[in-house]
Amino acid sequence: MYTMNDFRNRFKAIRKKSRWKVRELSLAIGKKAFYISNFENGKENMSIEDLLNVCNILQTSPIYFFDIENWEEGFEYDVLKKRTEELPSKIGQYLKWYFSLKRR
Repeated sequence: MYTMNDFRNRFKAIRKKSRWKVRELSLAIGKKAFYISNFENGKENMSIEDLLNVCNILQTSPIYFFDIENWEEGFEYDVLKKRTEELPSKIGQYLKWYFSLKRR
């Protein structure tokens, strides 16, 4: 099962692969300098809007954060474009999980 901890670890790996520092990425999406660090360490949740802003900055698709079966292939645009049909179900799973946290 894909957990939030898996998502945070994947997010961190993608950020590092893209050579963004936590402070720089936080400020680039209009947040306080420690926002991304807090998210990666489980101290804060990230909104869908912030995730989409990160995707725009990293020039990737949200599906890359959820596509655990093909992690090693990288996040080149052509690879992601082929997987867009999977996007609704994977984002739906994340949204269901995300909103279940809000109710706690």
